Amino acid sequence: MLDITWAYFGAFNTVLYFNFIRFKTWKLGIKDPDKFLNTEHVKNILKAPLPHQTKFIDEQDPGVYYYLIEELEDRLLSELRKILGGKEADQSLVQRVKEILSATKEANEANKQASAI
Repeated sequence: MLDITWAYFGAFNTVLYFNFIRFKTWKLGIKDPDKFLNTEHVKNILKAPLPHQTKFIDEQDPGVYYYLIEELEDRLLSELRKILGGKEADQSLVQRVKEILSATKEANEANKQASAI
């Protein structure tokens, strides 16, 4: 159960960081910051914990992904409540945890490379 909690936290954190980077590039006066940011990683991070939102994620501009932050937060808080309540982990979440953590790791590595430029 702790794994899914960390996976949700990682996805939540990465999406927030992505939006922060977009804001900073706009603040610096860079036009069309998405030209320099790889949005595919963020899409994959969002699709893993929110597979029912795949169509929305694929069809929308990355600038509206913040609408999904609340849903990620709700899932994270739900998992934290389960931990505090001592409930057993749902074994069906194991694959989802792997997908979220993998997508988060890829995005974080891409962000590090992009910020080094």
